[in-house]
Amino acid sequence: MTLILTKLSPNIFSGISLMLNFLLLMIINSKYGISLETDVYFFSIVLVTFISIFSQLIWEAVSKYYIDFETKNNIKSSYLYSSMLNINILFSIIVIFLYFIVTIFTNLIPIYFQNFLNIFIFYTLIQNIYVYNKYILNIKKQYSLFYLLDIVIVLFNIITISIIASDDIKLLGIAYILSTSIVLFYQFLLIFYKYKIKYYFVFYIKYFKKVYINSFNLKIGQVLYLTKDIIISIYIQNMNVVGLYSLYTYAFKLVSLGFQVIQLPVFNRYVIELANLLKNKEIGDVINKMLRRYLFKTFLFVGLLYMIMYLFLADILVILSEDITLEQIDITKGIFIFLSIGSLIYVLISFLERYLAFIGLYVDVLKIVLSFFIVLLFFYYFTDTKIIEYAIINLLIIPSSVYLLLVIILYFKLLKKGE
Repeated sequence: MTLILTKLSPNIFSGISLMLNFLLLMIINSKYGISLETDVYFFSIVLVTFISIFSQLIWEAVSKYYIDFETKNNIKSSYLYSSMLNINILFSIIVIFLYFIVTIFTNLIPIYFQNFLNIFIFYTLIQNIYVYNKYILNIKKQYSLFYLLDIVIVLFNIITISIIASDDIKLLGIAYILSTSIVLFYQFLLIFYKYKIKYYFVFYIKYFKKVYINSFNLKIGQVLYLTKDIIISIYIQNMNVVGLYSLYTYAFKLVSLGFQVIQLPVFNRYVIELANLLKNKEIGDVINKMLRRYLFKTFLFVGLLYMIMYLFLADILVILSEDITLEQIDITKGIFIFLSIGSLIYVLISFLERYLAFIGLYVDVLKIVLSFFIVLLFFYYFTDTKIIEYAIINLLIIPSSVYLLLVIILYFKLLKKGE
């Protein structure tokens, strides 16, 4: 029973984290409404998240190499951690510096955004280090901690916004900085004292050149894949159908909830197990059986969760919006179905792609993502429909299916080569 709870706990904590984030969103909407303050807040969150994704270009492939170095020479793993940490910090400081240069010498950022961002921009530094440390601790098999620390941060922010009477949304920005700083301090205690990782004041190390290059190749592919969400959003906005984007957002958030509760915790375990198998030169049947086991389990449970969510979707939508009509519910159901299919396709892609990348085919994987991106742009240019389901098929299902097909072809070529 304990073993079952241990295995399930990351999924449970992931679900709790997402639900608390949803609760925070509801509280923010209740306190500030649809206003300039909330626009500024949400824009700032998107900005910091976007910067954080780009910072991962530096260290995305670190888990495979860190485990290998840790086994052979713990000093090398400490140097790798320190190098990535310091480059991450330097990148964040440069971003903050550039922000203030832009605000001082140009009018690109409106004053009402500056009032919040002048404080919240410092969250960029804290967020980038926090995310990096989360992945390092995940390598140490602290799977539940990956989400528990998120829960602490969100709870801190919920309490802050609930007890403070002031309507100044800058206080929420300060709460984010304080809460994340606290958990960041705890992360460093674990890293430096429990796991005995040493800190070195180093930046670029020529010996780790392959890690830097492969991290870039791996993450730039994910950045290109994520552009699909931006392109779909732009297309829906250009349809000029009042309320349609809100319905799409409801479906998108629910699909993301199902994906993150099941797929992400399992995927984090998979990445560490895969890296350990490769470290021990376990290839062929052993690694392929492990891959298929993870694929089957994740695809099955994510699919079942989507089916259950679909059955209760109308009730969920009424809770989210009391004024929603039956027609809008039907539209959201249609969107949900196709987004779910796209999500299930990506479940297959993510496991296969990470395997191919970790065995050294980073450039091949990047070429496949570029093919996906070209197909996406092609269909965006030629798609002209007012039916949102058709738009999602053209902008998500077809490009993702091409992506999956190319990944499968590469995977089976590799299997055939190994026979």
